[in-house]
Amino acid sequence: PPRGDDCTSCRLLGSNCATADPTQGEPIFDVFRVSCMNWADEDGSLQYQFGYSSGDTESVFDWGGSRMVDLNLPPGEVSLKARVRDGLGASTPWQAAGTVSVFVETTGARRHLLAVDDTWERSKT
Repeated sequence: PPRGDDCTSCRLLGSNCATADPTQGEPIFDVFRVSCMNWADEDGSLQYQFGYSSGDTESVFDWGGSRMVDLNLPPGEVSLKARVRDGLGASTPWQAAGTVSVFVETTGARRHLLAVDDTWERSKT
């Protein structure tokens, strides 16, 4: 199977990881990145699979060639995971890529916008 560094996660600020509270964010507004950098294997090109779990819900995405994925996550404590496979199909076990806290801010500008604008409620119908 492939070998490499740990897979990691963070909240994005623009196109980079946030330095302040990188493991906390809001649903809808914040994007979290899971990445598996510096992996290698002598058996051909690598593919990556990412997933997360929150409460009783688990989501796993298809294998792909990108070393990272950007996600909007549901509210709650969300555990992120990833695994890597080589060109012959040998894969690593699932690796923990971090836990993030996704919560609705109860004060501040974002909350005020949600209270004034009903776009989100209308989008669910």
